[in-house]
Amino acid sequence: MIEYHTKQKGDLGVLKAQLSLYEQGFLILQPITEHAPFDLVAYKDNAFKRVQVKYKSLDNTGAITLHFRSCWVDKNGTHI
Repeated sequence: MIEYHTKQKGDLGVLKAQLSLYEQGFLILQPITEHAPFDLVAYKDNAFKRVQVKYKSLDNTGAITLHFRSCWVDKNGTHI
């Protein structure tokens, strides 16, 4: 199995999401910055959908465990 850098994993996840949305008939819009609160926008039937993509590998048991949390850094340090 190929080991990917974190940035490559994110790019791969976005690419797979784009393909899936395209196959479902969505028009895909991409922001011109990496600092937007979304990875892409999908448009279909006069409605815009903001999409944020996450990449997650299987654990040792073959399961996917998700931890929904936000992380950010400010003058007081790192917050989770």
